[in-house]
Amino acid sequence: MVTTAEDAAAFWEKHYRGRQAGGRVNPLLAEVAAPLPPGTALDLGCGAGGDTIWLARQGWQVTAVDIAHTAIDRLRTHAAELGLADRVTAERHDLAAGFPDFRLRVDAAELGLADRVEGERHDLAAGLPDFRLRTHAAGLGLADRVAGERDDLAAGLPDFRLRTHAAELGLADRVAAERDDLAAGSPGLRRPASRPGGMFDLISAQYFHTRFPLDRTRVLRTAASALRPGGLLLIVDHGSIAPWSWNQDPDAHFPTPTSVAASLDLDPTGWSILRADMPRRRAIGPGGQTATVTDNVLLIQRTRA
Repeated sequence: MVTTAEDAAAFWEKHYRGRQAGGRVNPLLAEVAAPLPPGTALDLGCGAGGDTIWLARQGWQVTAVDIAHTAIDRLRTHAAELGLADRVTAERHDLAAGFPDFRLRVDAAELGLADRVEGERHDLAAGLPDFRLRTHAAGLGLADRVAGERDDLAAGLPDFRLRTHAAELGLADRVAAERDDLAAGSPGLRRPASRPGGMFDLISAQYFHTRFPLDRTRVLRTAASALRPGGLLLIVDHGSIAPWSWNQDPDAHFPTPTSVAASLDLDPTGWSILRADMPRRRAIGPGGQTATVTDNVLLIQRTRA
């Protein structure tokens, strides 16, 4: 079993290269979210983006993350084609490297300022970034044509191909490619929250499994802390192996909802378990196959900041 981040990314790139963006919403997410008033949602490991698109169509502001560039690029394009670009923020993140900080972008989206606010990470210990070129370009009405950046050229020539290609396709206003030193950790975990209790009303982790090393408990615990009071964390795990699953290991172990809850070890005065069960259902695979599967469902609500 390979364990590098590069191998994990390559595996999921190959997995999603043969799949179209969108698709059916996961039924348990629809069951939980349908009665809720739209708010801000986070889709962890969004994959083909069926859940993200469904939530956006219901009026949610959705942030979707996945390790696969292919999945993210296709989701952005699909959301734009459906007229949902203003409700969907799709970003590539390797959650094994840390939980991203979405606060500024979420705040901007809620205020209708997503197209005017760009949040970036800078190492201020290396010096104050020079924003003069961007400010001057904005004053001249050229912000959409000018990108001023800081790069350590001693580390090599930056790769501008993605941004250049996006500009050529008229997608510069929809694509943000950024450089982060993940070896330094996730900046979002080093700063206090900008508001008590986090920023999301709903966080969905649907079949958040991988064959590669991932501190899943840390990711899910951090997700629980990213909820606003009253917000819900929905964790749906496989409880059985479907014929179309990438995981066909007959010895695979699937944690029960109660064991997942125990591993999170959340303070019961701040989080409540609303549901922990293992329903069976008839499922339809990507190719139209059908099978009876078991889902391990854990629904957690944040009750206070």
